[in-house]
Order: sequence, then structure tokens, then C-alpha cells
Amino acid sequence: MIAEKRIDILVEKQEKKPTKRGKDLEIIDINSIRNKDVREIGAEWLSYQAMNQLQIFQFLERQGWQQDDIKLAQSHIISRAVYPASELETTRWIKENSSVCEVTGYDIEKITKDRLYAISKKLYTEKEALEQHLSVRTNELFDIEDKIMLYDLQTHI
Repeated sequence: MIAEKRIDILVEKQEKKPTKRGKDLEIIDINSIRNKDVREIGAEWLSYQAMNQLQIFQFLERQGWQQDDIKLAQSHIISRAVYPASELETTRWIKENSSVCEVTGYDIEKITKDRLYAISKKLYTEKEALEQHLSVRTNELFDIEDKIMLYDLQTHI
């Protein structure tokens, strides 16, 4: 970055002096740093990791979904978890603030409210099978055994 002059350092005024640990220090003028296209990634990455643990990608592949639709579905599910809003507002948020497309691999230029509506409808067609998959997967992940217990709470006088 220094060689390409992408950051400003005070080379003339500051000689490189090794620190006690033997590392060189550089002084950077923080007022000269410019960011463009800054995006959030924390909650998006966490949600993506949860989706990987739940194996939603693999489930949709088994259902015969195309890779592009799976990535769009993942992007939409993560967006709903992180920023619950309408499809129009979600589209704006993805394009302006979120790194969800970088995380899922879906082309951000393809995101539209109409595509988000369409993928929601397509996901809904998988509702029953997806719920069953998630039930089994969470039981496996958390070592849960499904049990039904019936109690008689009626008192006798």
C-alpha cells in the first residue's frame, strides 16, 4: 500500500525506528483515509454460519434448486434475520449497507425487490419439507430427543 501510495505516511519527517519487539512503526494520517463501498458483515456472517450448520444449502440442492436460486434464498433469509423489512427496503439495504451478497456469493447487481418476492414464494413451496429438515437438523445439532409428555392437571374434590 505504501509503494502504490494508497496510504499517506510521513516518510520525510519520521525515520523508521524498530520498536522494542523489533517491528517498524509507520505513522498514518487518518484524515487522509477514504473508504468507499463500506458494508456491514458481522451479523450477516454469523447468520451464514448458522445456515451452514443447519445445512439449508444442501437441503435446497436435494430439492433440485439451481445454485443461483439457492444463493439468492440464502441472501434473503439472512437479510430477513438481520434487517427485517419489506422486499423494497431490503433491496436498498443490501445494495447500500450489507455484505450479505459477498458472504453468499450472489451477484449484488441482480438483487431486486421482484427477485426477493419470487424467491420467497419459491421457498414457501418447500415449507413442509424445510420445517421437517430443520426439526431433524436442530435435534441432531443440540442432541435433542423429541418427547411428548402428558400431565393430568385436573384436581379431584
